[in-house]
Amino acid sequence: MLKRTKPDNSGQCETPVSRTVSVGEKYGIQGTPTLIAADGRIHAGAASLASLEAWLNSKSGGKPVTLSN
Repeated sequence: MLKRTKPDNSGQCETPVSRTVSVGEKYGIQGTPTLIAADGRIHAGAASLASLEAWLNSKSGGKPVTLSN
């Protein structure tokens, strides 16, 4: 609808819920929000903007990450 086109009415919608649950179980994730960085670090739970930026920048390879509200 964002592209001003009528949505497909086939009733088919990819919802990878079981795959998502399996990944969560594999990595011991038990709640949301949970972020997983490319290097494998996991940040679980709600966090302030400043703490998320600090977490991202702690291993960003020297490229500062700035988030906006």
